[in-house]
Amino acid sequence: MSQIARKSSACFAHIIEGDVERPGRQRCALFDNLDAMGVKLDFLAVNEAGCSFVVDEADAPRLRAATHPLNVALRLKMGCARIALSASEADSSFPTTTQIIAAMGKENIDVIYLTRDSAMLAVIVAEQHAPRAADLIAHLCSMSSYQKAA
Repeated sequence: MSQIARKSSACFAHIIEGDVERPGRQRCALFDNLDAMGVKLDFLAVNEAGCSFVVDEADAPRLRAATHPLNVALRLKMGCARIALSASEADSSFPTTTQIIAAMGKENIDVIYLTRDSAMLAVIVAEQHAPRAADLIAHLCSMSSYQKAA
């Protein structure tokens, strides 16, 4: 069975940058502020829509303080868990994104955020759904491995 890494007591953060300053400056100032306050980021995604990442719930007040002087909008979702699987652990047999979303929906597990590439799969779900979501991903991976072998 694939080894699934799970992080509980997590806060999913999404930051959208304002229009007044250059986005690159905002981003650098944000990360400088977070580093100075000792806020550790997990699962960072940066794109033209903004930044998304996970922090410990205990770091949410420091995250708010770090973003306060910047021209950004901060959205926090408390009570989350991150479930991650690397390709080496899964023997490069991730289920498709469609399979993951469909299976989670069938089990009434809301996917807060999902990202994947050839080396990693990470899903953010509500903490109470984390054990079921991890089991479901492991099951989908084993089915995907079985289908590739057949």
